[in-house]
Amino acid sequence: MRFIVFAVFFLSSFCAFAQDAFPSSGGRFEAVNGAGIALQDTWSIMQNQAGLASTEQFSSGAFFQNRFGLSELSVLSLALVQPFENQVFGLSVNTYGFQNYRRSRIGLAYARSLGEDLDVGVQLAYHQVQLGGTYGSANTFTVEGGFRYQLNNEVAIAAHIFNPNRSKLADFNNESVPSVIRTGIAWEISKKVLFLAEVHQVFDEKVGVRTGVEYHAVDPLYIRIGAGSRPDLFSFGLGYVYKQLSIDVAASYEQVLGVQPMISLTYHAQ
Repeated sequence: MRFIVFAVFFLSSFCAFAQDAFPSSGGRFEAVNGAGIALQDTWSIMQNQAGLASTEQFSSGAFFQNRFGLSELSVLSLALVQPFENQVFGLSVNTYGFQNYRRSRIGLAYARSLGEDLDVGVQLAYHQVQLGGTYGSANTFTVEGGFRYQLNNEVAIAAHIFNPNRSKLADFNNESVPSVIRTGIAWEISKKVLFLAEVHQVFDEKVGVRTGVEYHAVDPLYIRIGAGSRPDLFSFGLGYVYKQLSIDVAASYEQVLGVQPMISLTYHAQ
């Protein structure tokens, strides 16, 4: 029993830092292994806020992920996006963990277009870690921001930086929220095939790569796959659009820890 409790706590700690750096953000993003920095989507609110700038109507979404088959590590994310004149505002909530270890994040995002081809976005987020018993909690704020540039009708490039000031959660062991810089592309190879790729680096660590493909099989159905390094994951999923509702299911596979299923529902007002 002690080993199980320790293992759960260790996995929680390991996932916590990855969760801060790469928050779970919708089945579409997760199905392409998170390589969506250049996408324009409601869930860009957690990946690259510049992707919100093209939003023309209110949208909202809910995402659930079960990590490693442990209910203690389940992830829940919520997103609300509202355009106002030439600006877009967003609210995001991300939380996971269990009674004795819970990590939460609330973000306020802002995005707008600067001309026909260039979009920019920023976000201020509040992070909190709650520990059971008498250990209390720790909290901090982070800032992040990015841009998206449409090179031509087929290719867009994007970049994003998260927590450049390396905000600390605690002085003990110099515990900081990870700082990450990312850059990538979205290439519409054809009307049915979208290729995605990005390079990312957590400060003081090696560079990682993510790639993904989205195939528009028939009008309401999308098929997606992805792969990448640091962490080494393979992902896949399906997307179905029914009127104003998008249903996206996905799963990622890690060689040691196995399969992580997830689902998101996203509503787009007309």
